Formats: sequence, structure tokens, C-alpha cells
Amino acid sequence: MTDGSTGIRRLVLGNGLRVVVDTAPGVGLTAVAVHYGAGFRSEPEGRAGLAHLLEHMMFEGSEHFPDRAYFTALMASGGAAEGTTHQDYTDYVHTVPAAALGRALAAEADRMRAPRFTAASLTEQLAGVEAEIRAAGHDSPLGVLPWPLLAGLMYDRWANAHDGYGDLPALARLTPADCTDFFRAHYTPGNAVVTVSGGGEPDEVGALVARHFSGVPAGPAAPARPALAEPPLAADRTAVRRLARGGAVTVGYRLPDPAADLDDYLDRIVAARLLTTPAADAGCGFFGPLDALDPDTLVIALPAADEDGARAALDGLDAALAELAGAGLADRRVQEAAERLAQEHLRDHHGPAARARALGRLEILFGRPGLLDELPARLRAVSTDRVRAAARAMTAQHRAVLALLPGGEPVPFRGLRAAGAPAAGPGSAPVTAGRAAAGAGSRAGSRRSTDGQAGPGLPAYAESGTGPGPGRPAVAAVRDARAPLVELRLRLPAPAGAAPADRERLALVLADRWAARHPRSGPARATVESGAVLLEAWLPAPAPHPAALAGLLAEPPTPAELATAEPRARARMGSRVTDPAWLAEQALRRRILGAEPAPAAAPGLPCAGGIELTAVGDLDPDAWTAAAAEALRPLAAGIAAPPRPPAAAAEGLALLRLPPGVPADASELLWAAPESAAAGSFAARWLAVAVVGGSQPGARLPALRTAAAPYGFHTYAGRFGDHAGTGPLIQVRARLPHHGAAEAAAAVREELRRTGTAPPTEAEADAARRYCAGQFALVPQTQAALADQLSGWLASGRRADEFAGFPAALYDVPADDVARTCAALFAQPAYAGVLAAPATHHPAEETP
Repeated sequence: MTDGSTGIRRLVLGNGLRVVVDTAPGVGLTAVAVHYGAGFRSEPEGRAGLAHLLEHMMFEGSEHFPDRAYFTALMASGGAAEGTTHQDYTDYVHTVPAAALGRALAAEADRMRAPRFTAASLTEQLAGVEAEIRAAGHDSPLGVLPWPLLAGLMYDRWANAHDGYGDLPALARLTPADCTDFFRAHYTPGNAVVTVSGGGEPDEVGALVARHFSGVPAGPAAPARPALAEPPLAADRTAVRRLARGGAVTVGYRLPDPAADLDDYLDRIVAARLLTTPAADAGCGFFGPLDALDPDTLVIALPAADEDGARAALDGLDAALAELAGAGLADRRVQEAAERLAQEHLRDHHGPAARARALGRLEILFGRPGLLDELPARLRAVSTDRVRAAARAMTAQHRAVLALLPGGEPVPFRGLRAAGAPAAGPGSAPVTAGRAAAGAGSRAGSRRSTDGQAGPGLPAYAESGTGPGPGRPAVAAVRDARAPLVELRLRLPAPAGAAPADRERLALVLADRWAARHPRSGPARATVESGAVLLEAWLPAPAPHPAALAGLLAEPPTPAELATAEPRARARMGSRVTDPAWLAEQALRRRILGAEPAPAAAPGLPCAGGIELTAVGDLDPDAWTAAAAEALRPLAAGIAAPPRPPAAAAEGLALLRLPPGVPADASELLWAAPESAAAGSFAARWLAVAVVGGSQPGARLPALRTAAAPYGFHTYAGRFGDHAGTGPLIQVRARLPHHGAAEAAAAVREELRRTGTAPPTEAEADAARRYCAGQFALVPQTQAALADQLSGWLASGRRADEFAGFPAALYDVPADDVARTCAALFAQPAYAGVLAAPATHHPAEETP
């Protein structure tokens, strides 16, 4: 059947599989999502984490695609695949060029029919689950808020209250047979939905899904949903836990059942937005709105440094709720909140992957995929009276309050070994959903892709001042009317000599100015990236006149603006100075630059090194680009000369001992050297970086192994521009196990030397081409993704017209040029290095 209002098509195959088709001809990308009606709350009691573990195991291969063959090939060609486990469902989503849809469906049908679970893959994926549990709950103590700790306080049934990440002792006892049993009970066609969104003629796509999935046996009847219903709380529930660091209080209210009263549920969504402030974060659902069956929770998170702070935060929440419930609630506030929510929904759900994921979720949970396109209008229809009623209902009901406050002792992490399970090996990096695929092998030859890859495609764009050369604003605009919005990216290198804290203050002042002058805008985010201040903003079309952007930069920050930004700047710096990677970057910068430039007496204009502006959305690119260039040119005219080039890097590895209290589950390694001017073309440099440190199978640095890291370690190689005042750099990063960190650092350094003595082969260059071209094919999934990528492109001194044709340029680079460029970039005689490790660890300090 077809939903006449949205054009979404739904059908049911003979084996019970539900199919949702949301495609149109002429779209270059297609996403496939498979949802199974089994999540955390489907797990048998005593087997917490089984659904999560099975999600990992589903990427291990199937009968006709053994040993991860399909996902290895998908990621080798730049594709993306991931899986996530939620309360009542698990989803698997991947995006491919529209021409590759048939193979994507074949792979998904094969693992629905005959996945392969082995003891070896179980051991490896248990290590992956262990790493996620450690990252979510141990290394980030507040990561357990709101879920699963608040759920454990608020609910009594095991299904609702247990930790779905997994209980390590219980997981350690699982076998491949346990995974098979859970799969056979829950991963049946009758308990699944296949959704296709993006490119393709709908009738042909529906027929293609039927051809691949009709042969999957129906299996047993879909299992009954677990018993989840619970009575409302009879009294408030409060608990306090002590942590070694950090503090917060989280409040939970039961939500209405959206299947029974969707309007009441939507009223709570708008009320939650009205309760959200810079100091409070409120939202519906542990994992987002309409993401679970009943019961689910409206969650409010508040900062709290101690018990007095927690009481004050709760008093503030009660006052805010009373204000929403009272007669003084203004219609304008409700309308603005509802409109912002509608716009955010459109922004978040216009790309193929996001639509496929959301359509499948709404079908598997509620049988209403069309709700995805109905929600903006239904949110806009929420009235002030309805919000008042929702707030009064919340005030009248009992709630759960969980405070995590400082004052506790550090608790050591007890992993699978402590639980008695065989370990995959120290420093392991198991392959799971959304992570780099294992396996290697690439076919030789410089062929064009056979998977329908194409360039990002900029159907209507304009640019001005782009390309290499200082002293002018670089502007690019792209028309993309998939959502009635405009994405803006403004990049401003900070003044020479600006300290990190000054850059943070400038970023926050810029964001505050934007918010004050553009109240219709979505939440703006201003960050410091490689020394530059980057403003990311979006707002409903039409786009503001570029003169408004120039106005943000016309005056230096005032004392009042700096004072307003100061507490947040301090908080940001507090996070940075406890981040081992950031500390290593600062130490490396000092090694590269030698003495720092004299600090500025006061923060000046945040545009002292160049201006780059990108706009993507429902706009006229020619008119907007011309206006932007005219508005920004006076500001760019007085740009100072580029900073002095850095001195040549002195070979050596410096040990940075991290102070106590800086959490570090791995040692951070950085090697850097000035980028050689003798390297080849931009396309050749791009491919050389991918050969050495890319994510495609066969990339050199990710293939490194040491005794302490038999599965490898996370590495990255890249080219960094001059925003930080260092000059263009080649930089290699790695996260290493503490034990054997010096050995691994030496292995990385030796691999860099090897790029000169063992140049890349034609097969390596071809693998890099396929991967990079595929990555570019995925760029235009959403307006925001296209704006992000194009902004970074301008920052590297390139033109938008090069961006559109870059995949073809990659295939035009001979393998010999890739090899020469690889040697010029990476086989440099001297690298400055920093190895950041906790003071309790003592890696060898000799220079590798």
C-alpha cells in the first residue's frame, strides 16, 4: 500500500517481513535499514547484554559472505555501515550508491537467513563490548546518566531496569549457541522491517527487496513482546551515589504511551524543550523521542557539584515547571519552541540513512512509518494550553531523582578476565558495527569504481576568493532544497599569539552574538579547531544577508561579552586540560614552534588570518556568494601577514607525563613534521595520506601490530593547515596501550621511514582511490554533512569546482605519483614526537 500523503510504500512478504520503500529516481545514494523487534528489554533475565553482543556478532559474516566479506568490501569502497541496540529494537543501517542497492540487499538477506557465529568471533566481539562498557561507564563516570542507572531506580521489572550494555560476568558465560538461540527466536522475518530510502524507482526497489528476502524462511512465529507494563510510581524515589570526580543530578518522569495518546506525548516533547536551558538538558526518551514502547521516560539532567547544588537544581526545576503550568506562560514561547523542534526534525531526517533508520523504527515500534513526515505539523499544532496541562501532570506525578556527586573513591575496572572469560588480547581493537572493517586485499589497477560511485555533485553552486592565497575571504554557496533550511560554516583563524583560553573566549563571544542577533536560528556551535574558531549554525530559509555575518566580526569583544563568556570558557579549558590528546597537541606545538609568539594583550578580532564562509541550503548561490564576498572583503583587507614558517622539526620523542587526575585509558602519540613543498598534486597528497593512515583495508598504519597490541591500535595520518600558526604539517596520531607504548611509537616511526624505502604499490594506490572516491560519494547525505565537508575543503585552500570533480581527479593520478608523494610527505628525515602517558606508567624514554 502507499501512503497518499507522503508517498511511502509499505508491503508485507509471504514470510511476514514488512517492507518500507521511500525512494525516488535520480537520487545518487540509497540507504538500507533492517530493524528487528528485539532490544535490551527482550533479553532473558540473567543475560544482560545478549542483544548488544548479538548486534556485534551480526557483522562477523554469513553463509555467502563469510569472514566479513561484504562489509570489508563495502568499507573498502568508502561505504558506511553501523548497528545499534535500543530498548525494544536493534537496527542495522548502511548507505551505498544507488547502483549498488542489489548487493546491499543480498548481504542483508543472507545474514537474516544464515549468519555465522564462531567461538573466535565471540571472543573478539566480547572484547569490543567490554571496551564499550568501559568507555561508557568507567572512563566516563557520568556516561551512565541517564541510562542505565536512572532506569534502575525508576522501574521494578528486570526488563525495564537492567543494564543493557551488558553484565560482564553474565557475558563471559555465553557461547555461540546462546547467540544462535537468541537469533532464531528474535531475528525472524515476521519480527523485522526492511526499509530502503534514497535513490531508485519505488516499484523496482520493492520488487528487488522481494526477490532477495522472499526466500528467507519464515521461522517460528514472532515472539511475544516481554511484559513491560508497570504502575505509576507511588512515591518519589531518590538515590545518591558518590564518584571520584564530576557531578550531576538526573530526574525522570514517566511519559504517556505514544501508541495510546500521541498528542499528550508530543506535548511533553515541547514542555521538555521549554525546560531546556544552558544549565539544564531535558528530553523525551532515554534514547530520544518515539524510540521505545511504553514505558519510557522524560529525562532532565542538571549540573550539581554537591548536595546543596543538587537541592538548588531541583528547586530551580520545580520553579520552571510551575512557570510552565501557570497562567503566565506566553503563547510566543510555546510557538517558538514547537517551531524549533519542527525545524530540527526536518534537519535531522532529510538524508537517506536518517530517513531509513527513522521510518523503520516507527514501523517496528508503532506500525506508523508515515508519522516521520507528519511530526513537524503535529509539533507546530501543540498549543499553550496543552503544554500547561502537560506541566501540571508532571508536577502532580511522582518522579525518580538520581544524584551522582563527588566524594567517592576511584573504582578499578573489572573486565572479562576478572569475570573468567578468555581475553582477545591486550590493546585489541575488535571489528563491530560502524567501526573499521577487518580483512584486507585489494585488486590491482587504476580502474574507475564499479559500484556506481560519483562525485558529491553540486548541482548549483558559486564561489568567490577560494583557492590558495591569503588576504581575501573565501566564500562558497550551494543550493540544496531538500529541507527548507540553510547551513552556515564560518571559519576564522584566531589572532597570532592568542592563548588557547583566548580562542575559546572568542568562539563563545561569536556564538553569543549569533544567538542574540538570529533568534530564529537553531543552536549555534562555536568551537576551536586546529587553532581556528569555527561557527556552525543553521536556520530556516531564507538565508540572512551576509552583511549580518560581517556584523558579527566588526568590533572586538567587549568586556561585558568576555565576562559573560568567561565561566563557559573556564569549563571548556577545564575539559581540555584533562584531555590527554589535547595536552599532547600543545606539547607538540611548542616543540615545532620553539618559543611561542608573545601573547596578545587582549583578545582582538577573531579573523586575523583569513575568513572562510560556506552556505548550503535553500538559497540562490550566485546572489548570496556575491553579497558575502562584498560584505566580508573590508574585514579581510587588513589581514596580517601569514605567521613565520616553523623551524625544521628536530628528531626525537618527548615523554609527557600526565598529571594525576587526568583520565587516560591509552597513551597518546603524536609525530609531526612540516609538510614538504616537493610533494605532488593535491589529489596525490590525498591518496598518499590514505595509503599511510586511511581506514580502507590495507592502509599501512592501521595494519601495524605489536606484542602488546596484537589486534592493532587506533591510528590517523593527515595534513593540517596553518590555522594554528605552525605552517602546514604532516601529523600522525595513535592511541597506544600503556604497556609497550614506546615499542609501538617506534613501530609507527619506522613505518613512516618505510614509505621511502618500500613505496606504495599500484594495488595500494587503487585501494586508496576506491575508498576515497566512495567517501566523497557519501558526502551529500544531508545539508549539514555537505556544509561540513565543503568548509573543510575551503580551509585547505581548495576551490568548490575542484570538490565537485575530485573523485575523477583521484583516478587520474598515476600510481607512481602516489608513491613519490608518499615518500615526500612521510619519509622525512626528522619528526618531532610526543608520547603522553600517565605518571604511573613508565614507557621507555629513549628516542625511537
